[in-house]
Amino acid sequence: MKNGLNKIVKNFFPYGCHIYREPSLPVEEIKKDLKIIKKLGFNMVKIQQSWAIDEKIKGEIDISKVEEIIKEAEVLNLYVFFGFTMEQVPAWVWKKYPSAYLVYNDSTQHRDPTQYLLPTDGKPGPCWDNPGVRKEAERFLKEVVKRLSKYTNIIAWNVWQEIGFWPMYPGKLGFCYCNYTLNKFRRWLKNKYGSLKKLNEIWKTGYGNWDEIEPPRFHSYVPSWIDWKYYMNNVYLPEVLRFKYKAIKESDKYERPIFAHVSSPYTGSGQDWKFSENLDFYASSAYPGWVIR
Repeated sequence: MKNGLNKIVKNFFPYGCHIYREPSLPVEEIKKDLKIIKKLGFNMVKIQQSWAIDEKIKGEIDISKVEEIIKEAEVLNLYVFFGFTMEQVPAWVWKKYPSAYLVYNDSTQHRDPTQYLLPTDGKPGPCWDNPGVRKEAERFLKEVVKRLSKYTNIIAWNVWQEIGFWPMYPGKLGFCYCNYTLNKFRRWLKNKYGSLKKLNEIWKTGYGNWDEIEPPRFHSYVPSWIDWKYYMNNVYLPEVLRFKYKAIKESDKYERPIFAHVSSPYTGSGQDWKFSENLDFYASSAYPGWVIR
């Protein structure tokens, strides 16, 4: 980290709890809880903001509530772990970019423009290959980080709460079959295989043009499924982390660490490595009380 922030967090072991996300207690109640948290020996709190709550109207970003909590934490010498919930998209975004919905294999959209952070942190959210919604997200991230970067008690930014596409409608093959993602998938295949002849040999298919290529749409028991799932999990998702990371890094004068976490590690897969390559550090949720032995 840059400047004085490195001194501030030197020899710091974070030990804290989640203090804010919407819907929340009144700010005055949260302030009282912060004092109790400090008294109990905690040194950090987590704040989880929601894009849909903080920018109800395009360009009118209101983060006064989280700022008040950060300020109070600063007075009490409590550090802040700040999480962005970008999958909880404002209603005006869905209206402005109707093609931003994730698309299933049968060409239906996942139309769940939820305004609730729980139970899934707004997931699965939009298709981040849509250039319009990505541009709006980048603008929001940069503006919020610029406003909050003056608070040196913020020690880290979380860009994705439990990375992934869930939940999905039952019986579907998953995401995303929109034209933006399919075109990027085809370009990736062209770069990987170099020629249609080689792709056809590996896939056991008969495509005559790159634009004809489609991922599996009925079942997964075909060779092309391997490339399709690899692409969505190991290319698409890391790219989403990368654009969020870049927007924040460019806007924070202290260059605080940026991370994301999964609900649990992807044991036996390369996904964890791909995710971590696009972050300063990488983490996982851990709910020992949920495990039945």
